[in-house]
Amino acid sequence: MNRNLDQLENGTPTDKLIVIKSVFKTGKTTVQPVSDGTGWYLGVDRLSDDEKRGRKHWSTPDSKFVIKDGVTFNLNDEAQEITWRWVKHSPCIAPSEDMCQHTPGAEFYVYLENEVAAQSISRRELKYKAIQCVMNDNSVNYPMRAELLGVNMDYAKPTVIKEFLLDQAETVPEKVLDIYEGANVSVRLLLLSAKKKGVIIVDEAGFHRYGSVVLGMSEKAAVDWIQDKSHKHIVSQIEKETNPEYFAADTKIDAPEEPAVVEVKRGGAKTK
Repeated sequence: MNRNLDQLENGTPTDKLIVIKSVFKTGKTTVQPVSDGTGWYLGVDRLSDDEKRGRKHWSTPDSKFVIKDGVTFNLNDEAQEITWRWVKHSPCIAPSEDMCQHTPGAEFYVYLENEVAAQSISRRELKYKAIQCVMNDNSVNYPMRAELLGVNMDYAKPTVIKEFLLDQAETVPEKVLDIYEGANVSVRLLLLSAKKKGVIIVDEAGFHRYGSVVLGMSEKAAVDWIQDKSHKHIVSQIEKETNPEYFAADTKIDAPEEPAVVEVKRGGAKTK
């Protein structure tokens, strides 16, 4: 499976290995945190002395790291993950070999397995892959797939929707592959389903809301909100209201206590 940088950073433990390659192979460069334009630095947490005492590792504006061909960051290791947060913003590092070739000043890049092979895939092969995604999908998923492409086909016959998806696979295979293999496709599907069932609404001002909780002005903002780990308890409630049948069996099993549960009501929100 081809993976991009975002998928490596957010993937399984075996995915979270970032390998750096050098254009010149023997080159090496010492990098430091990059300014964010507001008086602080990209990827560096602004910590008080008390917060530092509660951590084993942290980076500072004075942190340094030597980049050279073959350097590997294991994001399962806390210290390496903290270092990578700011190192990846260095202008000498590109997120892929292809982008490195088009980024002035970049002499290092993140090695993505199969990137070269992926670049050589012909248009025909790309179309074939997209068509296979549609053919192997369950027809009950077709309306949601079509809507992810921006077309509401809720009342169309499965055969009609299938033909539409196959036509899209022929003309815009990248878009079809994105609705099947995109990094955030499961979150987009949850948001779409929740909106259809009225669990999440879009108010007159255009805000996506779950009860009194505002998720964002746009669909992208709402997706980003759902992906934020600090909102996991509310997202869990959204999932249960959207797909109650998936959680029916859980009611028979005593679940471990959660640190906090946010009870969202249509009239307001409170934490208990």
